[in-house]
Amino acid sequence: MTTSIPAMVGAEETYNSRCREIERFFEMLKFMRDNRDSRLCGEALDVANPVTYVIGRELEKTLRASAYLMLYNLVEATMTNAIDAIHQHIANEKIGFDDLNEEIRKIAIKGLRKAVSSEIPPTLFDRAIPISSALIWIGFDKKDLFSGNLDGRLIKDKAKEYGFQLADHDRAASRNGIRLLNVKTKRNELAHGGISFEDCGQETSVDELVEIFDEVRIFIKSVLDGISEYLSTRNYLHTASANAVMAAGNS
Repeated sequence: MTTSIPAMVGAEETYNSRCREIERFFEMLKFMRDNRDSRLCGEALDVANPVTYVIGRELEKTLRASAYLMLYNLVEATMTNAIDAIHQHIANEKIGFDDLNEEIRKIAIKGLRKAVSSEIPPTLFDRAIPISSALIWIGFDKKDLFSGNLDGRLIKDKAKEYGFQLADHDRAASRNGIRLLNVKTKRNELAHGGISFEDCGQETSVDELVEIFDEVRIFIKSVLDGISEYLSTRNYLHTASANAVMAAGNS
């Protein structure tokens, strides 16, 4: 069992809240599937004359397609906050550059090069920490992490880049994140006008969307648990520094 990591709270809350949003949305989709004469009811000012709107088949297709946007929103929002949590945690621990492992040093240097080639925001130096510790933040902007192109492969690449591993989980149930590619592709086609919402919804059943959601949330939860383990065991440290920390804790 991993230790609770304060920096991970935001990512975990994002994951949980976005999952609940999708669950509520899917409850509506299932109701419409099972009740073909379904109506959308508003708050009636007159009980005898309730405000209703009949939901037709074309609108059902549009709503099913919208689920891809919600699924992608869950993935990118959670992953963005999770990677940001790594930087927050290391900065909060005031870890110096020399104590970081090779993977994190490369990320810090990459960020520094980016900052040097642009204007470094003054707020980066407002923190009361040494510059060697601030390097983990310099040039890092979580808004630039994924930009609509996040899928299972990129998540695994990001894990390799930072040096963390996905937590053990039912890989058959998550299908190892393979359908994240489908979610990303549909999201981008919808966002860029490559396909209409009705056409996309025509190709997708509610049951298939539920299956995709179940696979995606299991996979993303394994990423969150893997990052929490990575931070709690301080695997972002250089081997010598990690051994020194362990020795200090045992003394």
